[in-house]
Amino acid sequence: MPDQIGRALRSLERQLPGRVSRPGKDGYAAATAIWAKPVGLMPRAVVHCRTTEDVQLSIGIARDCGLALSVRGTIGPVARCAPASSSTSAA
Repeated sequence: MPDQIGRALRSLERQLPGRVSRPGKDGYAAATAIWAKPVGLMPRAVVHCRTTEDVQLSIGIARDCGLALSVRGTIGPVARCAPASSSTSAA
């Protein structure tokens, strides 16, 4: 499963260039600032969605990989989808 998840996230990065934040990459710390780091699991990635299609793509990949998903909507045009670190928790 980890290989499938890694391939899926790399595919997502290719389809949404510059809008996927992953651990160790620029923007991940800022993108995960809303998570309770000391007590909660951190997301494998944060996807900065701009369109309905971006959201559908992100949800589809999380579903296909069996990942829990946390969605943070905003009033503006951006929603963030974050696959959780474990399929048993929603970050």
